[in-house]
Amino acid sequence: MHITRESLTTELFMELIELVKEHNDEICAQHGELNPFLEVYFFLEEHGRLDIIVCRDEGRVVGYMVLCTDLNHHHKDLLVGTSMALYVLKEYRGKGVSKKLLEAGEEVLKGREADVMVISCPAKRDLTKYYAKLGFDPMEHTFFKKLGD
Repeated sequence: MHITRESLTTELFMELIELVKEHNDEICAQHGELNPFLEVYFFLEEHGRLDIIVCRDEGRVVGYMVLCTDLNHHHKDLLVGTSMALYVLKEYRGKGVSKKLLEAGEEVLKGREADVMVISCPAKRDLTKYYAKLGFDPMEHTFFKKLGD
């Protein structure tokens, strides 16, 4: 398996879309059908604030991590790298792929001179102990409430 940072292109998006749909179905179905706002992703990429870390096995994408780097709203001197998504195909779980993606993401963020890395996990899959073993400290709980229909 090979892990690299790749630039967002239409070709990469087309490679990722099936995994992204599977990811959505597994943990985010309450948000409805997947409808990515691609213009935002391309904007972030163009402005050096988006990083996509990809794990490939014999050329096939088997996992990915999407990072966004931004200033913190409450601490103007704090540059934060936030994992917007981390997903590994089920058949590759338990093989160290997530850990390798996280380590690669951490190196990318250090290269961007980020001060901290933030990652969340879905309520359906409590990964608190896993992330703690990797050096992450719990920060907050996030809740979701659908408004309207």
